[in-house]
Amino acid sequence: MKKMIIDIDSQIIWLHKHSQQLLCAGVFLPTLLLFICSVNTVCESIRTANATSISVTAVTDKVQVNLNMDDGSHEVSLAAAKPATTTVAPTSLALTLTGIIASDDRVFSQAIITSQGGPRNYNQGEYIEGLSNVFIEKIDINTVSINNNGTSQLMTLLDEDPTPSSQTQEQTKKARFLSDFIISNPVYENDKLTGVKLYPRGAASRFTRLGFKFGDIALKINNHILSEPEEMKAALNELGTLGAAQFTVLRNSNEKLINASTMDVE
Repeated sequence: MKKMIIDIDSQIIWLHKHSQQLLCAGVFLPTLLLFICSVNTVCESIRTANATSISVTAVTDKVQVNLNMDDGSHEVSLAAAKPATTTVAPTSLALTLTGIIASDDRVFSQAIITSQGGPRNYNQGEYIEGLSNVFIEKIDINTVSINNNGTSQLMTLLDEDPTPSSQTQEQTKKARFLSDFIISNPVYENDKLTGVKLYPRGAASRFTRLGFKFGDIALKINNHILSEPEEMKAALNELGTLGAAQFTVLRNSNEKLINASTMDVE
């Protein structure tokens, strides 16, 4: 018992001697622990943020790669879908494109084509006379596309270049008569002959240099009244022998006098 009291007294004395140190330790240790916990929390946050950043970067890179791959696939798809440019070959059929009546509305454009049955006007979609599997596919200003048994083929008017080739110049020199520049088709109204519609034979520029325009209807050639069948035949025969003639044409509902001469074309 006495020894126990001595031990307690010794502990009290020790506590008294070290009370200041214990007091400091009691304040410092919790603070130190709190600081350590805070540091751990901050470090953990930094690690989490870094991990998230790495993950986002990886995902972003993946998205960019996917987008690039997607763009590339689209480019390939578009390239594959783009039709290849094809050249339409000239037709080998025994057909001659002698004139084109061009209109802003292609439905009303006409191609003047000479076949075995002679010259005739054709609209887009019409079949060529005598050729059951050949029809007019498209009519442009200087060319006509025909469909020959499912194959597109091209017919072209004579070159209208201001400096024509020697072949074209030779053809022009040989063309001495009005019939070499003009195609004429009879016009009927209520089954009655009223005149002759004029079209260009060959290059349209030669037709206009004669003084004619698309749509002109000849009512009279020299002294021949074209509403009379016999007079019309005589007048058209003369066009094959004459280099100049006087035409009375109906243009825009008005009569107009034209003195046409092959000298104006050469």
